[in-house]
Amino acid sequence: MIEPLGSVTRISIAEATMTELQMLDEIEAIADFGLAGDRHAGNPARQVSIQSQAELNTASQRLGRPIDCDLSRRNITLDRGALPRTRGQRLWLGEAELEVFADAAPCSLMTAQFGDGAREALKRLAGIHCRVFTGAMIRIGDQLRLPE
Repeated sequence: MIEPLGSVTRISIAEATMTELQMLDEIEAIADFGLAGDRHAGNPARQVSIQSQAELNTASQRLGRPIDCDLSRRNITLDRGALPRTRGQRLWLGEAELEVFADAAPCSLMTAQFGDGAREALKRLAGIHCRVFTGAMIRIGDQLRLPE
């Protein structure tokens, strides 16, 4: 059995840019589309965003102040682990198969949310963007795994 990279602790979506996040216990990941009801569904480059609390903790240490995982507006938060960032890498999140599209570069929103220095502190730690390859429900507690 492959060691999981982490477990889902938070699932959130927003219907439109800068609207309030909805916190969920589960979400449907739809193949070649994204997360049901999320603002990025249908965007081939950014169907699902995933972050690791462990990586956010490292960024918080760099920054010298807390980085709240909810304020980053990523869809999925894992409790631990370093996220794979190789484009094309396949991942399993519960029963959903995802493909890494890109490292989630910290944007100007991060400076607005966390203050000066946040973009630099979050470099290579702000999460990843994935595409949904095989759709399924994603739930709190599901584990992120690499294929065997």
